[in-house]
Amino acid sequence: MSDANNFVFPPVPSLSPDGWIVDPVIKADRMIAHFFAANPEQTAIYKGNVYSIQNLIANYQNDPDVLALQVKTALANYFSRYFNNVIVDANTIDASSFPQAPTGTQVLQIYVSMYDPSSGQFDLTKTFGILNSKILNIVSLNNTGLSSSST
Repeated sequence: MSDANNFVFPPVPSLSPDGWIVDPVIKADRMIAHFFAANPEQTAIYKGNVYSIQNLIANYQNDPDVLALQVKTALANYFSRYFNNVIVDANTIDASSFPQAPTGTQVLQIYVSMYDPSSGQFDLTKTFGILNSKILNIVSLNNTGLSSSST
């Protein structure tokens, strides 16, 4: 294992009572939550460095392939600040695979694999529908199966 893999990346800041998040699995989960909740206009200091799915949807909703590419790029940049060996993929999925999805829904799946010296390589996957710039449902795929949350 190289010394680069043993580098300790910074914790993720939190305004919750948890303070700085250091547990790698919780850190990755919070980062994805930040990606879904963030607004690029919430800062004057870090202009251009706040990654937001909402902003990407607003800018690229009419071109699903470009949206997927922009999501992939944003998540790769964001997760590389906090983890090593980051691999990101983002793809649009045919919405007809989801018969319950309303007509016109775009389905996007994101996959992030990352490495942390304390827990090794681990992954997270989220699949969600987008209709008229609104995220409809977020489904998480992990080692224990599916879990979902509606927005």
